[in-house]
Amino acid sequence: MPDYYHSITTLHALQNAWRAVRAKNAAGGIDGFTLSHFEKRLNDNLIELQHELISQTWNPEPYLRIEITKNETEKRKLGLLCIKDKIVQQAIKTAIEPQLEKTFLNLSYGYRPNKGPERAIKRVVHDLKKLKSGYVAKLDIDNYFDTINHERLFTRLANWLKDDETLRLIRLCIQTGIVTPQLQWQEINKGVPQGAILSPLLANFYLHPFDQFAANKVPMYIRYADDFLIATSTEKQIKEAVELVKEELESQFYLQLNTPIIHNFHDGIEFLGITISDTGLSITEKKKKTLQERINSIKFIKSSLSSQSKETLQGIKNYYAKLLPESTLKELDCFLMNRLNALIIRN
Repeated sequence: MPDYYHSITTLHALQNAWRAVRAKNAAGGIDGFTLSHFEKRLNDNLIELQHELISQTWNPEPYLRIEITKNETEKRKLGLLCIKDKIVQQAIKTAIEPQLEKTFLNLSYGYRPNKGPERAIKRVVHDLKKLKSGYVAKLDIDNYFDTINHERLFTRLANWLKDDETLRLIRLCIQTGIVTPQLQWQEINKGVPQGAILSPLLANFYLHPFDQFAANKVPMYIRYADDFLIATSTEKQIKEAVELVKEELESQFYLQLNTPIIHNFHDGIEFLGITISDTGLSITEKKKKTLQERINSIKFIKSSLSSQSKETLQGIKNYYAKLLPESTLKELDCFLMNRLNALIIRN
């Protein structure tokens, strides 16, 4: 196996990790240091960080917890990292991800290089066409990131890494604790913090044995992060398959499923915001309303689109424009133009 710890702690690796962190332009954490602050003494800061890693004196700061609105009834808890801790996590990810990618199955599409939701949808369409008829179940793991079992995660990591120092770093990254907005410290005994650079990779690593299990047990299985589809030929088979994967997740991974949604192929199924049926791809009225709300959130700053608004539009374009039929896209375009015209008149 590669010498991960050495590759993580070289100055070159930390410089590359800094560039990746800088490119994302994300907020800092609890210490109040911004990217600009860190950059003013960049070389000194990176050398100091390297020394801490090599001398095994580096200790990450706790995550700063924030909450963002997920939907009308739910909020997503995120953990914000300090800049130097982001750099360490990015360096670890850069070192171990290529080797992990060689082991992951092609039916997992979330948070992976050259994968993503668009390819996941196209794979679902392709696989359902091969099955021709039958039943499909949409399943999602309840509160997945926050309920990953640490004992199982780190036991498997130890067996795979065979590198005690890198394992120690990853433990520090995940178990460093959280500070709430009320400045209360909380210990992390399970789960991986959403917002941490390593969390998506570790989440995929944790479910890799489940991917292998499900792929061998059902005719069609495709996963995107904590959402997945399974499909079979008959209604009896799909109900049996749902119970099978439910039992495996509970007994071997200590995870719970939310209530499954089962449909006949011909009725269609919603996955990753897209409704997939034998008549093609579309979006539900509920999803259309959500997109319109995102478009309505667009704002002008000094007579031009805000950076957040540009990201919103680009995100919609990059995903939905590649998948949806022209009639649906025209409807969204019309809604967008009305919003932009209203902003122009107002400004």
